Amino acid sequence: MVTASALSHGDPTTRFLLAVLVIVVSCHAAGLLLRRLGQPPVVGDILAGLTLGPTALGALAPETWAWLFPPDVREGLEMAAQLGIVFFMFLVGCEFEVGYVKGRGRAVGVVALAGAAAPFVCGLLLAPLLYPGHGNGAPAHGFALFLGLSLSITALPVLAGILRQQNLLGTVTGSFALAVAAVADAAAWVVLAVVLSVSSGKGVAAGLLTGVLAVAFTAAVLTGGRRGLARLYARGDGPSAEHMVLAITAAAALAASLMTQLIGLHTIFGAFLLGAVMPRSVPAAERTAERLGGLTRGVLLPLFFAHVAMSAEFTGVFSSTRAVFTLLGVLVVTVGAKLAAATLASRMVGFPRRQAAELGVLLNCRGLTELVIADVGRQAGLIDNYLFTVLVVVALVTTAVTTPLLHLVRAGDKGETETRPAERAGGAVGEPAGRS
Repeated sequence: MVTASALSHGDPTTRFLLAVLVIVVSCHAAGLLLRRLGQPPVVGDILAGLTLGPTALGALAPETWAWLFPPDVREGLEMAAQLGIVFFMFLVGCEFEVGYVKGRGRAVGVVALAGAAAPFVCGLLLAPLLYPGHGNGAPAHGFALFLGLSLSITALPVLAGILRQQNLLGTVTGSFALAVAAVADAAAWVVLAVVLSVSSGKGVAAGLLTGVLAVAFTAAVLTGGRRGLARLYARGDGPSAEHMVLAITAAAALAASLMTQLIGLHTIFGAFLLGAVMPRSVPAAERTAERLGGLTRGVLLPLFFAHVAMSAEFTGVFSSTRAVFTLLGVLVVTVGAKLAAATLASRMVGFPRRQAAELGVLLNCRGLTELVIADVGRQAGLIDNYLFTVLVVVALVTTAVTTPLLHLVRAGDKGETETRPAERAGGAVGEPAGRS
């Protein structure tokens, strides 16, 4: 029987369960509070995770923090966090709709390329300045490529949540933003795979082998995996089969993640790829994703936020004037480049001024996706803990300012109505204008 003595004497299972309880309750409470303040719940999740980390709770009550999160508990949380990321990336794949892009032609490609290329190039230009102090011994080219990628990302899942919260789903602006984010995110995962491969230091032959295996695995998932899932959901529809279908889907996501890990990429790629070939508009598939999403977003992702908090070192970020200016410089360049490039590109493809500005603001949101990529880079040794913490701040700030900036843009030009972009950009871009 577990008693109070189990807590005082450090029973590992009891400590782990207590830590999970504290994390889950704190993240959901903060998420609920931030939602009422008009922010995406992920902002509250990140803040709660950082509050429970060594910089906040660890600094204010070091004995309590050390008792609540001893090394063995932190190791368990890290493993659970990786499981959460596998299922989260599977769900991101499920949300990737090819239909977002169909019928939107060149316009989506132009805005996606511009919105990603500008901060990517800025990251490449910043890399030589940051590499001497924060390269962590990684190859210089790998560091530069990773920094550019991490600054160019857009968070598709969080963006969809913001659009839903702001009543923009189904509008031209909302549909186009989702299309651009979907294309940019899919390209980002491909680029990340390339970056990890060229930075592994395993030699040209090993890199080529990884590439060949990755292509073969992708082809297998796109063909056999797609057909297998379609048959599973065609035969497994019905209440009696839902538990089996859920178990098989979860096992398939884990197996796909394991395969990409063994290939030499990362677990997130296999999970994302499998999610991308999930059947669309199939009730059984939608119910499975919803049930898996409940566990992932309700329990496993808060553990990832806590894991991020344990790795971030805010004392280093504010340890000197140089460190603070580095943080501000990265933040200003990151936000400015993407905001300006996405806005200008949206104007080029025919969006009116206000809608173009809205798109620039929406596509600047980095959310949880930034945290995932930053954690992958830290685990791969491409960045040190200082730069990892900087990217955590970038994720938090860009997500937190999205809704206020969106309100500011819309309040500043109330007379403009929502329209389609010009046909010169390549076809109709959105559904008929709805709520603006």
